[in-house]
Amino acid sequence: MNITNAETDIKTNIMGERLKKLRTEQKLLQRDIARALNLSKSAYGFYEQGKRTPNAITLKQLSEIFDVSVDYILGLSDFKNVPLEFTNLDEKNLILLKSFANVLQENQKLK
Repeated sequence: MNITNAETDIKTNIMGERLKKLRTEQKLLQRDIARALNLSKSAYGFYEQGKRTPNAITLKQLSEIFDVSVDYILGLSDFKNVPLEFTNLDEKNLILLKSFANVLQENQKLK
């Protein structure tokens, strides 16, 4: 399977957008994340801008900082975290499970 530069650019852009969103949701600055990763602010900023891609170790560290899966950061999944007991489900079944969970939450709010 050949991955084109355009596909790589799209994945890098998704990753950058997700990193920025995760960081701002936690009200953190780029320098806060850079310090946690032992990087310069500009090096981390390049990840959010899609100019650089973090290595595997840095991706794992980012997933731990933001409490999300590496797949979510990379744009391979739309689920921030999947409980371990559900990791063998395919994406279609995970979507169904999330929909069901949302219905249960809404039902609980009505009580």
